[in-house]
Amino acid sequence: MNGRALVVQTAFLGDLVLSQPLVEALSARFDRVDLLVRKPFAEIARSFRGVGEVIPFDKRGAERGLGGLLAQRRGLRANEYAVAIAAQGSFRTGLLLALAGIPRRIGFAGSASSIFLHERVANPGGPYPERLRRLGEAAGAGPGNDDPRLDVADAARVSAEKKLAERGVHAGDPVVVFNPGSVWATKRWLPEGYGAVARELATRGWKTVLVGGGEDAGVAAEVARHAAGSAIDLSGQTSLPELVAIAARARVFVSGDSGPMHIAAAVGTPVVAIFGPTTPALGFAPRTHAAEIVERSLACRPCHRHGPRVCPLGHFKCMRDIPPSDVVAAIGRVDQARVSRAGSQA
Repeated sequence: MNGRALVVQTAFLGDLVLSQPLVEALSARFDRVDLLVRKPFAEIARSFRGVGEVIPFDKRGAERGLGGLLAQRRGLRANEYAVAIAAQGSFRTGLLLALAGIPRRIGFAGSASSIFLHERVANPGGPYPERLRRLGEAAGAGPGNDDPRLDVADAARVSAEKKLAERGVHAGDPVVVFNPGSVWATKRWLPEGYGAVARELATRGWKTVLVGGGEDAGVAAEVARHAAGSAIDLSGQTSLPELVAIAARARVFVSGDSGPMHIAAAVGTPVVAIFGPTTPALGFAPRTHAAEIVERSLACRPCHRHGPRVCPLGHFKCMRDIPPSDVVAAIGRVDQARVSRAGSQA
């Protein structure tokens, strides 16, 4: 067809998941589409439809700095890519692609990487997957599907079910999964709020499972304490493929604006997304019709494109003013919509 293509997406987990449609669209145009990602996310990237080789980049560890770029450059040169897509448009990404000598480099105009690019695409704003589609189209790919799709690996499903069963969650049990953590502290809804929701759902026969990385263990422990025995804490105890399997197992997935939220949407699980300092208008709403956004309309939102470490105004109303009853109601609505869809398809 048209040789090999490389997509560079070394940003956060959510950005990576939202890049899956770009990889799949390019795979219909090129002989192989490889993906350069942050090392901790390589395992989930290997499950992407349309992906060829996944190249881990430990940009915050062993491959930090110029030495890491030069080491990556050698491997990229050897692969003789025809085109590279700078989905993550940092200066470092652009420099790496230039050092690798890739003959056609595409990315967004105005990005930090743009000085190293051959083709600069105007960034249209809007939902992030739709922005990335413009880059794929510039490379000659068709429009494809803007909604990420993730498949659950059989081995991950088996191991995830075993971990759930060991903690008393069995086939047929209604499960809600909470992802209370985030890299950005202000994106986290209050632990006491999650705890109150877990206690209420327990009275209705639901089982609550907490997920997250090892760095989220402290937040999850606080949620578990407020849940008073109504939540099972698996934070830091699952691989990313197992997290995908647990998200697929859930009837509803509740999360702040985060990577796991996008994972749940990509496996087709109804999502309740709690937005605080950020807003869906920034382009990172869950890509599914089976979702509800819980938020408060405040003049100070959004205060940051990611979410600051602390509230700039000191009141944190965007999260503090969301009552547990709103989240419980949203869970009920998306679950009922799921039941109605299942009935209409029967």
